Amino acid sequence: MSHKTISCPELPAPPGRIVLFAVIALTAGISLARWIERPTGPTCIGTLAAQTTYVTCESEGAIASFSAAEGAVVKIGDPLIVLSDSALEKELHIKHSEIASLESEFKRVQAAAKMELDWRMRTLQTEI
Repeated sequence: MSHKTISCPELPAPPGRIVLFAVIALTAGISLARWIERPTGPTCIGTLAAQTTYVTCESEGAIASFSAAEGAVVKIGDPLIVLSDSALEKELHIKHSEIASLESEFKRVQAAAKMELDWRMRTLQTEI
């Protein structure tokens, strides 16, 4: 009897066995994933509708603060956000300073008119 030496193959197992174990491992993995992700509570069938409301503004500006919290119920006319417009604020400041200067000029002119009216009344009184 002759003794044959079996050479070591490149793969540790025959290709058929590797494919068989790969299919078994893949099937076990898919089964385990489905079992883990199965619904644990009652299954309900229904529809979900999202309500979207668009909010517009007459002027543009940067958001300074939010007046209403997320999910809060608001009515028509309730403020949602506070806008800040630096150009408008600068113009408002200029107008306030103009108002102050015009008020002081008005008081000056009113005092001058009162003095002239008094002077003319005295003149008329002396003529009478």
